[in-house]
Amino acid sequence: ARVYAEDSFGGFLPQAGRAGEVRWPTGDRVRVDHSLVSGQEVSTSYDPMLGKVVAGGTDREDARRRLVAALDDTVVLGLTTNTGFLRALADHAAFRDVGHEGGLDTAWLDRVDVATEVPAPTTDEARQLAAWAVHLAESETTGPFASDGFRLGAPPAPVVVPLDEDVVLGRRPRLDPAAHVTPASVEVVLRGQRFRFERGDLAGDHADEHTGDLVAPMPGTVLDVRVEVGGTVEEGQVLGVLEAMKMELALKAPYAGTVTVVDATVGRQVPLGHVLFHVEPTGQEDQE
Repeated sequence: ARVYAEDSFGGFLPQAGRAGEVRWPTGDRVRVDHSLVSGQEVSTSYDPMLGKVVAGGTDREDARRRLVAALDDTVVLGLTTNTGFLRALADHAAFRDVGHEGGLDTAWLDRVDVATEVPAPTTDEARQLAAWAVHLAESETTGPFASDGFRLGAPPAPVVVPLDEDVVLGRRPRLDPAAHVTPASVEVVLRGQRFRFERGDLAGDHADEHTGDLVAPMPGTVLDVRVEVGGTVEEGQVLGVLEAMKMELALKAPYAGTVTVVDATVGRQVPLGHVLFHVEPTGQEDQE
């Protein structure tokens, strides 16, 4: 299994950033050849492969199960990798069952509806793990002041952790989740897939997700800028083009409006998440 710095469930876009905690699997008949350690910077200047997870066994099925388990134990925080996607493929019936209808070869992903066959993982279980990570990191879990919902003469009150939505803690996981907790967010890895949740603000509202910002979905180089500040655009109009890892991505206006920010010039290298353009919707320009 070739572990890459890419978002397989987000169009296979290259990813970059500083790796947080990194754990490669160990175990009987498992070998890892890798070049990634905790704290290392990953850029788009080189091939995105971070390592190879190799499993053997007494037969093909034994080796496949060991590979799935090894990918379960692969943890990379700080940037997104394709580990969760690889794990889903290794566990898929098309790979598991020799002679599966349609067969499996290097063109399988081109023939099938990937979103149906290998759907993006749901966030519910990961959000619960993230809530537990916050609770274990920041709350008293033992002693008379334990944050466990205890009430004298009444059933325990539910313990609620505010993330992007409020989470009522369920049963404690058997193992503490692989996680990174900060005041602003929490990251967890579940079955090889990295999830990141913003932490809720009990004193205020969540920010509107439809901000009109067009951000760099991957670190790369600006190839083209087609608008200026003050220009009007139509919904879907291309504002600029970004290139990374030999891929080009057109950044399009989310709606008709006026361009109020252009922070992009041809040839400039920008990091993941950099705000390149901002579009103010038509009719909103003069509102307070």
